[in-house]
Amino acid sequence: MLGTVDARDCLLAACGDGAVPAEFRRNVVGLFQPSHPGDTLETQTRVASFAHIRATIHGKRPVNTPTRARNTAASALAAARQSMYYREAGCQL
Repeated sequence: MLGTVDARDCLLAACGDGAVPAEFRRNVVGLFQPSHPGDTLETQTRVASFAHIRATIHGKRPVNTPTRARNTAASALAAARQSMYYREAGCQL
């Protein structure tokens, strides 16, 4: 359980508990996990708190922000979107 980070750990951080088999779940809300109507208030709050960083990663921040030049990170993430681990989990980055 403790050790080197693997693909499941990455899925857990990005997509939350629903993206990994039950034995790997850690009650984690993923960075790209969408909010669902049945979620607890705590989960909905955590999902909402990630909105700013999701927008930044996806390059959806206003054009006149100083971080505009850093939006190239969004294109670097395009490769990750194609990863088989994310596709298999049904996670939308």
